[in-house]
Amino acid sequence: MTKTVSFLLLLSLSINNLLAQDLSILLVHDSYDLTRVDSVKKAIIVAGYQYDLFDAADHKKSPSASLLSNYELVIWYTGNDYVDTYFWNGNDTDNEALKTYLDQGGMLWLQGFDVLRDRYSSPPVSFLEGDFAHDYLGIKKYVERTPNSNDVSVGLPQVDAVVNNGICQTSPVKWSFSSGTMWGVDACEPADDAQAVYQMGPSGHSLSQYFAGIYNETQDYKVLTFTFEMARLKNPPSPYIESLFREVLDYFNQFANATPIDVSNVTISSEKGEFEITENGGTLQLIAEVLPENAKNKQLIWSIDADSSTNASIDATGLLVASGTYDGNGTVSVIVTSKDEISIFDTIEITIANQGE
Repeated sequence: MTKTVSFLLLLSLSINNLLAQDLSILLVHDSYDLTRVDSVKKAIIVAGYQYDLFDAADHKKSPSASLLSNYELVIWYTGNDYVDTYFWNGNDTDNEALKTYLDQGGMLWLQGFDVLRDRYSSPPVSFLEGDFAHDYLGIKKYVERTPNSNDVSVGLPQVDAVVNNGICQTSPVKWSFSSGTMWGVDACEPADDAQAVYQMGPSGHSLSQYFAGIYNETQDYKVLTFTFEMARLKNPPSPYIESLFREVLDYFNQFANATPIDVSNVTISSEKGEFEITENGGTLQLIAEVLPENAKNKQLIWSIDADSSTNASIDATGLLVASGTYDGNGTVSVIVTSKDEISIFDTIEITIANQGE
């Protein structure tokens, strides 16, 4: 089986100074609290990015599709303990302007723990194909909110990054509350094609099998949903909010309309496989024969393992997008696993050399 894998390598001496301005961001403030969003504003700037602000609470409406279309990434901040969010138009209906923006190739980072509660009130609620929460947010089931009936005094102490989620490495993530716990976080199950990013924690918590961070990507759009309150993350000396914003924005930045810098050297090695590489302005098209030879079930699952100097993601078809973020070399391992009972796999390792040169 032959798969086509595309590597978009955006290389620079400083990811924050040279690439950040390429990502156009609209921050939508959609919360009754007028000042808490300041932490989100600061985190964007500290991460090396700029933004425009649309205050939905002040305008009493959602931004229009025409306004959203001017931006590559929309950060929609809903805060906490709020009803009638303009994410749902203030009347618990699908946001058609946002759907139009996403269907035209938009990217969304939704954050706040009142979005599902606002529209769907008490869990559990299951979502099917055709539902906004399923198709766009990548959520199959809204299971519970913290605390639940068996865990009233605990709340949620932290969230833990899912191994090899492709976006975030900061883990665990904890809160600024004096109690050390966060109430009202939505526990969710990801849809079949969505990627879990943050798991409720720590291990052993009554909701630790569920997730508060889910990433959903289709051919049209990319949506990252955090069902916890970003403005209440711990700040220095435990800079969760700064590191999280840098990781997420750097991830989305690789899809911005930036001009790639040509790659100086790329080395690809594998025990098996034959490769043909063509180069076009810094984008490498790799056609590789990667198939576990002894697998009975020839259907494949693609995954990646990237080091800390590399941002990478891969979709269900084997389309890989990777970008180096620091000087020196970075590596991405592309892992293809058969869907048989013993999960036979094969691996290609890609080294991005001389980043920043």
